[in-house]
Amino acid sequence: MDKIMKRASVLLLLIIGLGGAPGQEKKDTDPLAVDSQWKGKLTQKGKINGIKEIPPEFETVLVVTKRQDADFECELREKTGDSNVTYSCKGKIVPGEKGEFKVDFKSTSVKSANETFISVSQVPYTGAISGKTLKGTWKLSSQKDDTEIEGEFNFEKQ
Repeated sequence: MDKIMKRASVLLLLIIGLGGAPGQEKKDTDPLAVDSQWKGKLTQKGKINGIKEIPPEFETVLVVTKRQDADFECELREKTGDSNVTYSCKGKIVPGEKGEFKVDFKSTSVKSANETFISVSQVPYTGAISGKTLKGTWKLSSQKDDTEIEGEFNFEKQ
């Protein structure tokens, strides 16, 4: 009986050890798991409030903060020189073709920004995840604010 208990204990430990932490498998296969970080660059061209001298590129980090089925929330942190901003965003992710995932999100508010940053929220982004790359475009037009900006983004999962 003692041998059976020891074997059962060893078997249980093996099963637990091979299974990993609860939810780990989903986190490994979910391209936009909570706390995942995507780093890269975001480009822009155009004008904001009629100002045409705007930074052409930002170092960017996207951090997923919440996930419920296809819906997600994230922070989009942008930096150029001494200027930085963090946007709160909401979006959706759906399976696409050939193993890709279609990703659409919008900056809903400015979480933080320094004084030198001209921030613009309500920007729609559309892209796709393929492997560890999230790539896409964005565009915002507001005639009342004399704003026409657009660009591309290319992030790598960390």
